[in-house]
Amino acid sequence: MKLNTTPRLLELVLRSLEEIIKPELQTPAARETLSHIIITIIDLLKRVGPTKRLLYDCVRQGEELYKEILSELDEKNPAEVREVGAESFDALAAHHEELTERLTKACEKLCMVHPTSPESLALQEQAAHWELSYYRALPSELPNNLPSNSNSNAKSDVLSKEAFEHFMIAERGPIKVTRFEVLPGGFGKETYMATILHPGGRIEELVIRKDSRHPIQQHRTFQLELEFHLVSAVHKAGFPSQKPLELALNFPGVEQTFYTMPRSAGKAPGTWLDGHKEKISENILLEMAELLAKLHSIPLQHFTEFLEKYDTLDTMTETVEDRYRRNLQGWKEYVREVEHPPSPVLVWMFSWLDQNIPGDKRKPVLTHGDYAVHNMLATEDDKIVTVLDWDCADFGAPEQDIAYVRPHIEPHMNFDKFLTHYRACGGRELDEDHMAFYGVWSTLRLVMGGLRGALNLQEGLTHDLRYIQVEQGFHSGLMGLALAHASKMRTVDAVQR
Repeated sequence: MKLNTTPRLLELVLRSLEEIIKPELQTPAARETLSHIIITIIDLLKRVGPTKRLLYDCVRQGEELYKEILSELDEKNPAEVREVGAESFDALAAHHEELTERLTKACEKLCMVHPTSPESLALQEQAAHWELSYYRALPSELPNNLPSNSNSNAKSDVLSKEAFEHFMIAERGPIKVTRFEVLPGGFGKETYMATILHPGGRIEELVIRKDSRHPIQQHRTFQLELEFHLVSAVHKAGFPSQKPLELALNFPGVEQTFYTMPRSAGKAPGTWLDGHKEKISENILLEMAELLAKLHSIPLQHFTEFLEKYDTLDTMTETVEDRYRRNLQGWKEYVREVEHPPSPVLVWMFSWLDQNIPGDKRKPVLTHGDYAVHNMLATEDDKIVTVLDWDCADFGAPEQDIAYVRPHIEPHMNFDKFLTHYRACGGRELDEDHMAFYGVWSTLRLVMGGLRGALNLQEGLTHDLRYIQVEQGFHSGLMGLALAHASKMRTVDAVQR
């Protein structure tokens, strides 16, 4: 797929420094340091545009001047004259340094050989002007034609405190929003935290989950309205998910859907990218096994209302194999309708999945789809209080969650111990022969989301600097997982043969 260009990345860094970091700096020293950082980044940005062209011309002109000086000295030595090619800025800078040294020595020799010659003095003056020329010609502003992906559609669309307060008053009556802030983290949705003051003095802490202007995915439960109703059903089943409260669809003044939920205690014990490096308690991991068993044990009938309204009641009678065949076709149609960057990995995934769907005759269960430590909130005494982010949830095989969580568990404990605890807590029977397929499937939606997120960044539909992590970490992790899972199926086939 297309890679982010250097100008685009530097542009995003500048925007984040100016719009997010700068307003938060309090001390004069910090503000002054930031100004120097911004100047430096602007210089780096210019080095991949006009400054590189300037340096190229400067070096080329310097080599021509050097030839003239050699001629004046009657020392025509072509070996000392370098050709100027389409080099990087750093290579041109090294060439400029070496050329400056040659010109300096040549001018010194002119002073010795022809100290009073008008031609010699003129050449020395030209050399002085040459050295000055680069610094004098340095652009002070970023030119309009510098490669950039700024897009007017990427304007800020954050939910405002005022708009949220109007919504809550419409839903609950006279309340006041006393605190409202954007929470960092999360790629698929925007997250906010608010403090509500009720008449009589009661204080309520809420979290708001909102669609993005340009979502990375808009299929199945990645649609916020569907997520709201599915998570509501999960919470009613007694599972420790969030408890959705109010849903805002087409609320005046707010373009995207959002919903509210109570703020949960605790914090995530790890992150997706660096979870293998972080110290995570075995108690938390075993509780994750217990909760996963509980999730997979929720009767399918509990979701009848959701399936009837937002999915299909065929789910009640179809097999796991039927479900994955239908879902795979749905994702293929989605990719045809919604632009994604060209990706050999995605083409391979669809082809491989299509050819390897297991003949699984079991009934589907609810799967979380992104079940890992980064989506848990735990207290200091290692008690999981909430399982977050259900936008990848769907009905399918329990092996899908098991295969997905395995790389997040193995750096911290023996995975057989995790599986033993899962089974002891009522988890479903698992088919190891099918694990490779469900492992590849578990990464499909996330790979697609990463591809679309990268495209949004490259086309300027978003200026969110966090999406750089897609290219810097998530692509490697997710695409690598898909290929690793597929290789396990080849290994199993080889052993069976």
